[in-house]
Amino acid sequence: MGGLGILTLWLPFATPPETIYIQGLLIALGLFFVFLATRLWAATGRQVLLTEEGLFDTSGITIAEIDQIERVDRSPFAIKPSNGFVAVTRDPLGGGWAPGLWWRVGRRIGVGGVTPASQGKGMADVLAVILAERAEAAKL
Repeated sequence: MGGLGILTLWLPFATPPETIYIQGLLIALGLFFVFLATRLWAATGRQVLLTEEGLFDTSGITIAEIDQIERVDRSPFAIKPSNGFVAVTRDPLGGGWAPGLWWRVGRRIGVGGVTPASQGKGMADVLAVILAERAEAAKL
């Protein structure tokens, strides 16, 4: 992403386009890509933690509490991050985003992206077991 930003910034100066508007657009696009690369780099220094209380970011952000999560979806056709899973909550929790690590939109929370597939699968499996145990305990 950073390389794309640098190339996009280099292009309008190496071979200037016909209009200043296109040159400005390329510079703005290059700066946007560099900004995204720095956000991605910063976010991947953090981790997502699963505890008995919920999903947390190591920066102190509560992604979702276990009581709010309704189900976990790892199916191939789910709209989810690569190597990850989607947790669906009972109520909308608002937005949030750590590029390449997790996102939260409405009732859906996507965890994964730059995480290894084994860790994403393991976290989804453990979360599904925790939810099943709580549902079984609620029936009793």
